[in-house]
Amino acid sequence: MDRRKPMGDGPRNLSGKKLNANIAQNRSSRRDNRAELLRRKQTLVDLLDALRELQEDDSSGGSHEGGRRGIVFGERDEGPDSIEAEGAAAFENFQIRVSDLDRQLQTLSNAVTPLGSSVGLLASSFALRQRLARILHLVRDNASHLFPDDVGKETQVGVQLMRRYTRSTLRRSKPRPTVARPISNVEIDPESFPEEIEGLAKDAVNFLNCLNDFPGFFDESLNSTLVAFEGDLRYWASCLSEFEGEQLRQFRFPAVARYVHDLSTEIAVHLKNIKIALVGFVDAGVPTIRFVQEDTSTNILTLGTIATFFSGLTATTLQFSFDKNTTLLQSLVNALWLSSLVISVASVLNALLGALWRRTGYRSPEHRVPWWILMWVDTFPLLFLFVSAVAFTLGLLLFTYASGQRRFVCIIITAITISTSLGIVAMSLWWAVERWTYARYKGQYWLDDILSESYLYARPPIATSDIDVLHSPLSEALQLTSLGNLERLGRLKEALFSVTSVQSIMVHQALVRHLAFSPNGKYLATCSWDRTSTIIKVADLSSHRVLPHPQGFVGQVVWSPDGSLLLTKLTRGINVWTEDGVCKQRIERRTAVHSITWFANGTEFLSIEANEAVHLDVKGRVLDSHPFERLHLHDVAITPGGERLFAVATLESSKDGYKPAKARAEKRLVVYHRLEKEIESQVPLSHDVCNISISKDGRFALVSYEHKAPPQLWRISIVIGHALVALVHTYMPDQETDFAGPSYFGGEDDQFVFCASKGGDVHIWERESGTLLRHVRPEESDGESLTCIAWNHASDNYMFATGSHEGTVRLWQVPTTAGVHSSLIEHESVESLRVAEASTSSRLSDLGSMTEEHARISDSSSSVIPVTTDAEVLEEEDDLVHDEQDRRNRPERTVPHPLSHPPDDIREVMTAVAEEDEETTGLANN
Repeated sequence: MDRRKPMGDGPRNLSGKKLNANIAQNRSSRRDNRAELLRRKQTLVDLLDALRELQEDDSSGGSHEGGRRGIVFGERDEGPDSIEAEGAAAFENFQIRVSDLDRQLQTLSNAVTPLGSSVGLLASSFALRQRLARILHLVRDNASHLFPDDVGKETQVGVQLMRRYTRSTLRRSKPRPTVARPISNVEIDPESFPEEIEGLAKDAVNFLNCLNDFPGFFDESLNSTLVAFEGDLRYWASCLSEFEGEQLRQFRFPAVARYVHDLSTEIAVHLKNIKIALVGFVDAGVPTIRFVQEDTSTNILTLGTIATFFSGLTATTLQFSFDKNTTLLQSLVNALWLSSLVISVASVLNALLGALWRRTGYRSPEHRVPWWILMWVDTFPLLFLFVSAVAFTLGLLLFTYASGQRRFVCIIITAITISTSLGIVAMSLWWAVERWTYARYKGQYWLDDILSESYLYARPPIATSDIDVLHSPLSEALQLTSLGNLERLGRLKEALFSVTSVQSIMVHQALVRHLAFSPNGKYLATCSWDRTSTIIKVADLSSHRVLPHPQGFVGQVVWSPDGSLLLTKLTRGINVWTEDGVCKQRIERRTAVHSITWFANGTEFLSIEANEAVHLDVKGRVLDSHPFERLHLHDVAITPGGERLFAVATLESSKDGYKPAKARAEKRLVVYHRLEKEIESQVPLSHDVCNISISKDGRFALVSYEHKAPPQLWRISIVIGHALVALVHTYMPDQETDFAGPSYFGGEDDQFVFCASKGGDVHIWERESGTLLRHVRPEESDGESLTCIAWNHASDNYMFATGSHEGTVRLWQVPTTAGVHSSLIEHESVESLRVAEASTSSRLSDLGSMTEEHARISDSSSSVIPVTTDAEVLEEEDDLVHDEQDRRNRPERTVPHPLSHPPDDIREVMTAVAEEDEETTGLANN
């Protein structure tokens, strides 16, 4: 009978559960202990491996090495596998770069071995290979400690070191130690890494110097690459030298070791560049040097051959007179011929010796040879041959007389000898002077250029002293009047800063292509890519007439000088409209029309088509044609008198018919005399030109360019009946700007230059000084992207209009309340300028001490790149005279001006101007 009771929820059941829990806990504890034992075992194995490695190092005599490696093992960071793989890949890349450069240096050595004076390059090349091998060994050793699982250690260098040769070995085996691959088992101390880097820099410089020792070729790419490499190496060596030390020996510390490893990556980049440069040198430089050396040797050998032939000729001729020495003349003949024979033999020997010397690889470079040795090798063979020929010729001439020849024979031989000798002397002198020219100018000038300049300098100078005397005080007066200009610029800035957007209107469904105000300022004509033009009333900015153009896009609108007619340009036609929108004439053209411009009479105009300017009237009749050969016209401007045309064009071909293959076609500014139908002058332009306009007085031309090129102002001067142009200003914006459309003159007297940008900026400069007076930001025009701009010359409120991509036309001006004030500013500035000129002209001596302060204030208000012009002195005088006449012709104003009576001290005026500029700048920033 089983007395055991079934287990239930009693105390025995609870104790069983506790027992099971204890058993499970014990099992878990045993597993943890087993894992801990495995970890301890693995640690002991690692320690035993480390001790074994230390013992091996100690047995090899490297006790310090073993201690240092033990530190590295304990300090080495166990990074992720990806980091180690990346580090190993970096080392492999470095090793590949070293191997590639080593092979290229071997190729270079093989290529230059036949050259003369090549032993220096061979030795330096092999020294560089040896140094690279030592660097590679150090980098590999460093990488093997950082990434032991991916980079293995080597007892023999991958790119093997230089073999130790003895003289007896060299005599027996005749090896080529500078080309053969060297072998070494030497262990290099990691602490010597800075020294090796410094040595690599010296070897690179020595290698470069040996390359440059070869005359006849200079590789700029290889020179710049090696110089950059040498500079970086010296910098790295200087930095690494701070980690050197006998006690710390930090090059096994992880931080320094990783720095050295990262440094190898940067060295690899330099090695790659050097290898690429060496490939180019082997392909181009070595053949060039070989050709130069072979050519020089060939010339010397040719000279020796000629001297040998001449020696035979002299010896043969000597047989006719060597036994005749009874008279003085016969003895003199023998002396000359014997001297000729001796000197010609000396020329032969010197030529042979020079040729052999130049072909030897161990000869010294030319800059390391004494000058008299080089002269003896290069110059004396030819000189000896020349002297020998002279002596032989004189002996032959005297032999004619000594042998008793007839008189006419003696005369003929003498004449022939003199004539041929003159030619030889002239040729010799010309050759000597050419050599002197090359030695002095190094190919910058030819002898003919120097002779031409000498001829010009020998001519009597043109009397210009009177002009120079007049120019000096006029220039000083021009500088003195800049004080009044400062005041005027300050007031113009203040007025232009009050210009704001007053109205806008949407008149087109596409971008606005061009704008033009009528001469009376009442209407504004626009054109767009929606095939319409619009005449807008300026007073209320409302549409007056819409001019449809179903024939095509409208690219330009131009008002006649009296404002009664409006021209609209199509691709192949021109329409003539009245101000009320009535089309009076449609003019069809066979070629594309680039631009149109009116004559002053208001009934005739020019149509710019391809390479000619066609003179038309409003009825469409062709009155004349002005061809521009080899020029593709972009725009033409007519002077106020109508005598000359100023064109901007692209040169299609040169006068010899050449056209650019890949280069950019040349652009030009051309001055054309309409009545004489000839080009008076032309100047090249640097950028893609698009437009030109002329000021009202006809003294300035404004040239506009495409894209980001700023506009330029050119001065027009009439010199001896011909119009010449000289660059005055390049109007630079205060930031990089992509200009939209042409730039124009603005203001009542064209005193402004203004243009728009595609980003919505508007720049307004003062014409004479180039000062940026106003920069309208895009946010002031609601961020519109501008396409064109136009100035209302009939308005006193600085009014201009802008067109946008959205088809909007926006009107800008000084608000009505400030209109009178701005008008007074513009006219009173002339009066203040006259007063300032009168005041400053009487204080020449006081202004000397004010030059620096004056220049500082002028620079603070200028944003133009100064351009040195080549205008004549007489032109500047005429300009000043014209300015004075214009000021006298203007009516006097009775409006009081705060600076009409300047203070006694000029410093007070300049201080006031400076304060006014600061206030203006503050308003602009606000």
